[in-house]
Amino acid sequence: MRGQGKWRRLMEHKRRGLGVLPLAALLLGPCQASVAKDLVLDDWSVSGTNTIRLEEYAIAGDETSSIFPFEGFQPYDELSVRFARADSPYDRWRGEFVGLLNESDYRSPNDGIVLERFNLTREKGDGSLPHRLEVGDYFGYFSYRTLQRTLKGGQIDLQPRGGWAGERHSVQVLSGFVNPSYRDLDPLEDYYNGASWLVSHPDWGNFSLNGVHNIRKSDPDAGRSADVSQGVISAAAERGFTMGTHGVSLEGEIAGFLGDAQSGTTVREDERDIGYFAQLSGRDQGPLSYGARFEYYGRDFRPNGAVIVPNRRTYELRSAWRFDDGQRLSGRLQRFTDDVESAVSLDTKVAGVTLTGPLSLDMLPASPAGWMPRSAISSAATAASIPSPEPCHGISARRSPMPGQGGWDCFIGPSTTSRGRSRPSPARSGSAATGPSDTGSFRASFPPAW
Repeated sequence: MRGQGKWRRLMEHKRRGLGVLPLAALLLGPCQASVAKDLVLDDWSVSGTNTIRLEEYAIAGDETSSIFPFEGFQPYDELSVRFARADSPYDRWRGEFVGLLNESDYRSPNDGIVLERFNLTREKGDGSLPHRLEVGDYFGYFSYRTLQRTLKGGQIDLQPRGGWAGERHSVQVLSGFVNPSYRDLDPLEDYYNGASWLVSHPDWGNFSLNGVHNIRKSDPDAGRSADVSQGVISAAAERGFTMGTHGVSLEGEIAGFLGDAQSGTTVREDERDIGYFAQLSGRDQGPLSYGARFEYYGRDFRPNGAVIVPNRRTYELRSAWRFDDGQRLSGRLQRFTDDVESAVSLDTKVAGVTLTGPLSLDMLPASPAGWMPRSAISSAATAASIPSPEPCHGISARRSPMPGQGGWDCFIGPSTTSRGRSRPSPARSGSAATGPSDTGSFRASFPPAW
């Protein structure tokens, strides 16, 4: 009876909102089905997917030990629609929305009709003022020390033509908030306003100024004992040059924090702190590449939109060699000092070697009668289908990370940790440390016709 009630509610929501599901999807019973359709309406390309999923959960025995917290019938219907129109390569519209008819406690905490995601993007690169405007859900990114968050709101990127000395300019302004769906919206739960100015010159390099302001209202359920208002401003630069047969890139960013610093459930008001980042990356004309990185973030350098670990100092050396068959051997030395501004710090030292690249079946031991070990099948499938993204720790350049090459990898190396090194600075409580993060190189991209 309970399952029938959920099914009736799902069908009632469907009649009120999105219409009736295709009969073929219903006939599939308790499984997942997708119906996709592509069409063109007045120069608009539209594609969509309708998925219905019907699940039944029953628990026998000790319910407190079950990994499934909800029992019974759990149905939902998800509709995803994408649309686009291109009058020219630099004059385009595109958008997407994802809606949900939900009666499943596992799919979403909200029942009924739920709009989860919506985005509308307008790109105009052949006008007097090239620009890109996004409304709805978008990815807000200036740099790792200022902002990297998925937001709901709007942003505009203006790229005026010309320059004083052949440089290119990009001015990006955004405003948005964090929320998993368009239900029960409260922008002040986590609201961001920001602006970034990027200048790119073919000889001088790339420079950017970034500023972000964040507001979070007090919420005891979320662990915030008081309202949070904070800002972060940064200046970043990148310059590439050649040294003999080597191409070298230098990156750096300095960021200042002012406002309320949130550490767990504690909010410290009117704090100031600073963060530093510097990186050198190089490559010769052959298979060798190398790099070095330094980062330092004070105890109260805690921008809510940043992706850093406060109260930490980082040193890193790395190098890699690419073989003719596509495999890549890389090594790194790292040292992380957490609670660096506290009376007692935590040092973590890492040395590692990684081998990645295509996995040839000729490298595996021969198996009788053509049988392949299960692990070899899994490795070969992973190498063929799963690329690894290459993140970027440099300044913002309005780009998406480029995916790396798929392959297999292994890690060899010790990790040593020492704690108890006394420091002469006054005792200050530090933050919990998280694992070290990887780094990449700066990339800038402007539409070639702008």
